[in-house]
Amino acid sequence: MALVVLVKYLNNVNRWWAPGAQEAKVSTHREMNVDGFDPGLKVQFLVHGYQAGDAEWAKEMKDAFLRKEQCNVFIVDWKKGAEVLVYTNAVANTWVVGAEMGNFIVQLVEKNGLNVADVHIIGHSLGAHISGYAGKWVKNKLQKPVGRITGLDPAGEEFYHQIPGERLNIGDAAFVDVIHTNWADFWAAGKLTYWLS
Repeated sequence: MALVVLVKYLNNVNRWWAPGAQEAKVSTHREMNVDGFDPGLKVQFLVHGYQAGDAEWAKEMKDAFLRKEQCNVFIVDWKKGAEVLVYTNAVANTWVVGAEMGNFIVQLVEKNGLNVADVHIIGHSLGAHISGYAGKWVKNKLQKPVGRITGLDPAGEEFYHQIPGERLNIGDAAFVDVIHTNWADFWAAGKLTYWLS
């Protein structure tokens, strides 16, 4: 049975599931009581970007993953930090969400037996950098990287000129790929970087 959870940041975690998926009861991410979590299945984390808390793409991607295979899907909802008027405040919040998400993954590994190589984090815009921060956190704590991070149009403003430790970077996972749909973004952050027209 597949598991789908909507992980709400900051400081609270609510349950959410798709038809046919097992309900997960999570009261706080620190408790790590994830009923129905199967550590033998791959884990997909989906992270929205700036002012996109109800991102339709995440729900559609969740459905696509579940049609393809049995897996655990966590949709990270950090809209309280993303739906702010000042963009730089949302940028600052990415560090907090990335650290919390990284800690969540570490706990899944240490307390639930998840193989960190089975983790795939997919983030859009600022969510791509959150994915990178989460990957850095996991690698620092476990001395092993998550399996894969995919950045979808990683936010460029405030990140172009940052050192690799302060944005999504090739070393944040065993494999990092990036997909750009905006030709103005000419920076490569992954092992593979695609520019689509």
